[in-house]
Amino acid sequence: MKKILLVSILLIPLMLIGNQIAYAGGESPLPGESVIGPTMDGIVWLTPLAILDCQVCLAGVFLGNCNGKPFVIDRDIPGSIDTVTPGNFIDFRILNAGPPGCRSPGGGEELIITAVKNFDKNSERVLADVDLKFVISK
Repeated sequence: MKKILLVSILLIPLMLIGNQIAYAGGESPLPGESVIGPTMDGIVWLTPLAILDCQVCLAGVFLGNCNGKPFVIDRDIPGSIDTVTPGNFIDFRILNAGPPGCRSPGGGEELIITAVKNFDKNSERVLADVDLKFVISK
């Protein structure tokens, strides 16, 4: 319980000051696209979020590391914590989210989740270790 409280205390300010990032889910690489590294390992944390424009939404945070540099991606996504499965993460795309200094100096590339490990879910949150890679045009 102390770990959950500590992580919540650390993540809530990051979620409040971070930029909203567009996303698109469940799309494998399309013809003319490639998925390339470096692979970025990280943790996804999803929690239910009640906002006016969305009856059931999730707050999502990805805490990752690329080439020794930590980064944070946050966004609100439609969905319910009750229906999230490990399979929902595979091929999940995060647009304009590549961290600066990882693949390019400015970042902003499209990312895709390629692997899910240690999936843990209860009624209050979803935690999973995931791998992210870059999606680029061939």
